[in-house]
Amino acid sequence: MVKVHITQILHDTLTLDLIDIVAPMIAQLKTNDELLSGFGIPMKERGEILLQSSHLIGRKNLVLDMIEQKYTILKDRPHPIMLKRAWEEFRSSGDKERFLYALKRAEEVMSKQRKNPSI
Repeated sequence: MVKVHITQILHDTLTLDLIDIVAPMIAQLKTNDELLSGFGIPMKERGEILLQSSHLIGRKNLVLDMIEQKYTILKDRPHPIMLKRAWEEFRSSGDKERFLYALKRAEEVMSKQRKNPSI
């Protein structure tokens, strides 16, 4: 399967829908981690949080793997380091707005370079 540049996510409604689905899962997992790191949580509630987390982790990983199988970050395109950081941050925080903003910025630079190759 040929991978396309990660900025093409902006034009792929299916992948944008997947991002909309996975972002709240990531945020919930982060909340669960914070809850589990606290003291005074009854064992029953702790068990429920762990069970919920294990289900979410499986689904989250499936969706993120689907996205990673289709897209790549090309080193010869603008901002490869910024895009890699944005993807990693999205994977850990679920902040889709910041991730999509990074994609838009990189796409704008690529568009300017296509119009004026001397940039």
